Amino acid sequence: MTLPGVILTGTACDAYLSPEAYVAAIVRFELALARAQASIGLIPSPAMRAIESAVADYRPDLESIVAGGHRAGTPVVEILDQLRSCVEYRTAGAGQYVHIGATSQDALDTATALCLQPCVKLARSALERARTAAFGLAQTHAEAPVLARTLLQAAGITTFGFKSAQWGVSLRGCESRLTAAAGSGLSLQLAGAIGTGLGLGDQWSEIQTLVAGELGLSAARWQVPRDATSNLLVQLALTTGVAVKIAGDLALMNQTEVAEIDEPSAAGGLSSAMPHKRNPVMCMRIRGCGHVVQGLSAAVLGTMDSEHERGLGSWQAELAIAPSLVSYAVGAIDTLADLLEGVTFNAGRASRNIEQAAASVAESGQPSPLTFDRQAAVSAAARATMNILSEEGTFR
Repeated sequence: MTLPGVILTGTACDAYLSPEAYVAAIVRFELALARAQASIGLIPSPAMRAIESAVADYRPDLESIVAGGHRAGTPVVEILDQLRSCVEYRTAGAGQYVHIGATSQDALDTATALCLQPCVKLARSALERARTAAFGLAQTHAEAPVLARTLLQAAGITTFGFKSAQWGVSLRGCESRLTAAAGSGLSLQLAGAIGTGLGLGDQWSEIQTLVAGELGLSAARWQVPRDATSNLLVQLALTTGVAVKIAGDLALMNQTEVAEIDEPSAAGGLSSAMPHKRNPVMCMRIRGCGHVVQGLSAAVLGTMDSEHERGLGSWQAELAIAPSLVSYAVGAIDTLADLLEGVTFNAGRASRNIEQAAASVAESGQPSPLTFDRQAAVSAAARATMNILSEEGTFR
């Protein structure tokens, strides 16, 4: 990733999505497959010991893997060549037991799931933090009046608590959808050359269950359909979109002439040319990540035209897109959690903005709408906030 990209995302996912991590995940798959097959008598004990020893000592030649991958269209061929050489060095003839019944797609799809799994866990943890913080703001500021703005114009009075509660509702929905998508989208791929299990024999299901159990993935037969993977990536994009909306609201409330909120002081935001400014850099990072994710999510949908039993270019593009999309999504969601946990609401400035807007309505000669009846508006917003919190069940 480029330096500007890292500034937006942070480095939380780097260790899981590096080329080295992908190679290690492919090797994990191959080891788990061999162990499963050995456990049901398909691989002799001496060969299995050689495989485990080779995997333990394997040091991948990444340059050769990349070069070989360019030629073959997949890194798996070169990785297997290197791994089998290590196995053969220990026990002659044992290399033939590596990758039995599997194909490169099995190794790559499973490796992708293994690499994305901890990143999705980070996203879900940050999402829970953000949702908890949003509902916490809702409880704290349930009766704190602030301007409601429709089409970016002052429309009446709501409360900062009600705005926050609505953010929490969106984040809660994202949590449930992402949890479901992760359950089906992070799956073992083990279907063989054309997806029928040919080469794995009558014990395909047993082998699949054993491999999935060792790797901590769900077991599903899905070589051809890509919708579960696409759905996981799209749900991450949707969650990022919710983060962008919240960051947009807060950025507008942070404008100098509005000044209704402040980002956490630890966020920084210094300007190289204008030292009087304190830029909303957390909102900037979230929105920047969102712009990238928006384009990548469209690209994900474009890869769903995978031809026949294995796509030509589309499947490979999906594998290339996924790590970047996930990195930017995690960056946005994690920053949102930090932002909501540390944001400060400026009640005095919010009240002055209401007074100025109400005076503008009076000067217009139009009758003051009910939305500017402070007591009624705050009461309605506070009541709506508490209804949401009651439905959430966390706050009483």
